[in-house]
Amino acid sequence: MHLQSARRSIKTSTGPYKALYLAGGLSLRRATRNRHSAFAQQTVAAHVHSSTKVRNKNSSGSEIKTAALKKDSNALLTKIDLQRQPFTRFKITNSGISDIIPDLTKFEDIVSRSRLKILPLKLRELANQFVQINRLKSDINVRMEQWRSEVLDAFDNNLSDITYAASLFGKISSNKTLGCALYKVAAEEGYPNAAFYYAIIVGTGSIKIPNGSAVGWMIIKELVKMGHPASMVTLSDTKMRSSNPSDIKEGIRLLERAAEKDNRQACYKLGEIYRHGQGVPVDYNKAIEWHGKIKALGSSEGEFIIGDMLSKGQGTSDGKPDYAAAFKRFEQAAMKGSVESQFNLALYYLEGKGVVKDEDLGIEFLKLAADAKFPQAILTLSKLLIEGTATPKNYKKARALLDDATKYTDSAQVSANLAKILRQKLDNVEKQEKEKSWCNFM
Repeated sequence: MHLQSARRSIKTSTGPYKALYLAGGLSLRRATRNRHSAFAQQTVAAHVHSSTKVRNKNSSGSEIKTAALKKDSNALLTKIDLQRQPFTRFKITNSGISDIIPDLTKFEDIVSRSRLKILPLKLRELANQFVQINRLKSDINVRMEQWRSEVLDAFDNNLSDITYAASLFGKISSNKTLGCALYKVAAEEGYPNAAFYYAIIVGTGSIKIPNGSAVGWMIIKELVKMGHPASMVTLSDTKMRSSNPSDIKEGIRLLERAAEKDNRQACYKLGEIYRHGQGVPVDYNKAIEWHGKIKALGSSEGEFIIGDMLSKGQGTSDGKPDYAAAFKRFEQAAMKGSVESQFNLALYYLEGKGVVKDEDLGIEFLKLAADAKFPQAILTLSKLLIEGTATPKNYKKARALLDDATKYTDSAQVSANLAKILRQKLDNVEKQEKEKSWCNFM
């Protein structure tokens, strides 16, 4: 892979945080940290806890049915028929609208650049109405029903856009009340994705409603019957935490059903289940097969994981690490913008592992990953600059990198400890250099 091509392929994406790092000297060791990528969380923001029990339908008064629906502007083949439930008062802070829209300029920019046809001014007007209604002491539901009608009219009954708008409010503010209300509107009009997110929010208690956990689970289970992939993954999570073999079997089957619908999260989970033997015997071939499907769906994640497996001898014919094959996988993933793969390529070039040693190319890939703010790349590059290994010493650049690293490392992680060690080492080296210069002057 040519370096210029690699540079052109760089995207500031984030993914699994699992790679090699320099622990000392020229030794290249592997370190694994918990992988909570945006990819692995793409479908579910939070899961209903496994101990939550679904109450009887009558306890919440929510009756759920499914009905056929012809293709329309919402591109739905089936819809979920949720009986409309009364709106409860949403908690509004003293900050009011500024809590829901903290930065008006940013809000207008995001909405203007989004796919939404609704004008930012109209969306802000709906948000203001929402805040004012929920500050009232009475007639909340009557006013919110009027607000529901205004929302549907403003969006021309496009449930997909209402759901999208709800997600935008979730991105610009930690206040989820308006997003929840918009999800409720679209969900009770039959939009499955809105129903899913609404179920997650009320089911986990992020927004409290009467019998929230029961309502959430009821919706999730009905969505599963409809074949909704994200809901199948959510229900599978609870099954896979069980010690009952039949539950685990059902959990795997739910993931397989979701994977058949090209749900990347389901493919990822199946790959990890077989890779680590979670409730099933370890089967590296099946793990590679499922992670390979992630690759086929256009994600660099699967390619990266397969490369990681091959580097550990998982799925190789003799059970030994195949660094050359792993290098090729990392190379392909790096071309798709995988920053952690670019970092691994740097280490492979620096050590000559699976490829002819090329320190210059290794440093270039390390810089690419560091420019993308990948913490381990920043720390590794700073270490090499301190030691003058594979690149000339440059204490000023090393200190700047270490200062930058503090913005992207977690104090509970090994990377933060390594940053502290490197900073101490840099302080000592600079002190020794100054003392040496003073002695020479004398």
